[in-house]
Amino acid sequence: MTTTSDERPYWDAKLETQSRADWDALKLSLLQKHVAHATAGSPAYRAAFDAAKVSPDQIKSLDDIRRFPFIDKRSLRDRQLAVPPFGDLVAVPERDIVYISASSGSTGVPTASPFTQSDFDGWIDMRRGSSGRPECGQAIATYIR
Repeated sequence: MTTTSDERPYWDAKLETQSRADWDALKLSLLQKHVAHATAGSPAYRAAFDAAKVSPDQIKSLDDIRRFPFIDKRSLRDRQLAVPPFGDLVAVPERDIVYISASSGSTGVPTASPFTQSDFDGWIDMRRGSSGRPECGQAIATYIR
């Protein structure tokens, strides 16, 4: 686990102190990886990209994402209802899902957000990094309306 302290002010020093060029290169690499993964594993994303006549190999810059269709929450809910339990947007086998978060369902239908172990570990690490300096290794995140 990475931590911060007065002697170590960064959660992830390499990530937080890299040059702008390195940061942009990392974002581009991750974008290419995620779009390729979505295309290979998700019938809904593959169909949406085919309909828009775009493919992962067309991403050469961060601006290229503008040509790709986006899925909004309504579409996500519709896909989950059409292909239960998670819809056909999920790009991994159902057996790889280890955690499920869900919206409150204020529209009448809760929206599920399934996580793989890697997704969950990344989310936890991000939450730790954004919660300040939890030297004890614990943080409580509460959401109050």
